[in-house]
Amino acid sequence: LHLTATLSLTAVALYTGTPGSEELIFLQGVSTGWGMIEPPVPNSGIVEYTEALFEAATPLVAADLCKNAYGLEDFSSVTDNMICAGFYNGSKGTCYGDSGGPMLVNHHGRWEQVGITSWGSYACTGKGAYDVYTRVSPFTDWINAALDFCYAVNVKGVFFGMKYGIAAPR
Repeated sequence: LHLTATLSLTAVALYTGTPGSEELIFLQGVSTGWGMIEPPVPNSGIVEYTEALFEAATPLVAADLCKNAYGLEDFSSVTDNMICAGFYNGSKGTCYGDSGGPMLVNHHGRWEQVGITSWGSYACTGKGAYDVYTRVSPFTDWINAALDFCYAVNVKGVFFGMKYGIAAPR
């Protein structure tokens, strides 16, 4: 990846609110990804990914609406560890290849990650279905512990574990 201009980066915080419907106070989330532009054509072998990072601003959706859209009467597929977003008409959202990307919200002027792209309708932005994200707030302690342990830099082929002073050849 070569940039034509200097890039200024701003860290994004993990949203640490109480798990539940509290995330809905933000009303809109922004997802980014390098995934497919359109869902794949069945049995065609045609797959088209974007060459640019795309973003989609979509409203966060109450869990009961999301569960009902998928017809999940027992509600077992959409759990409290998930958050949904999108438009009922399927106008925009995430697609194949976007999984693992962030769902961000602007919380009092600061960008915070509230979700991780997980799954959605087969048609990507399918009418009557929403995108489903892993809810970050129940996992912030685990994520931070993993980052503290794994935070590292590769200098001349040597892996340095910054927190624990571990060095090992790669």
